Amino acid sequence: MVEISNAKQRKTLERIFEDKPPKDILWQDVVSLFEHLRYKLYEMSGSRVCFKKQGMLSYHVHKPHPSKHILPAEVKKLQRYFRLIGVTP
Repeated sequence: MVEISNAKQRKTLERIFEDKPPKDILWQDVVSLFEHLRYKLYEMSGSRVCFKKQGMLSYHVHKPHPSKHILPAEVKKLQRYFRLIGVTP
């Protein structure tokens, strides 16, 4: 299990794991959480990005636009991904 020491990133992770996916998680907070976990962000075509870390499964997602918030469906995908890699609140 991975320890999240930064309070803001820990709060973001806790919000991702809420029973009802929130509608107001900021994209930049998700990026910050992945960076804390030592993932690198790679820009793909259009608004598509990929978070990669050596030896781990990559995570592909579309950057939200025009909103700054990720969609609830994406929050559910993040829950599944973080569970898969052993990152939980």
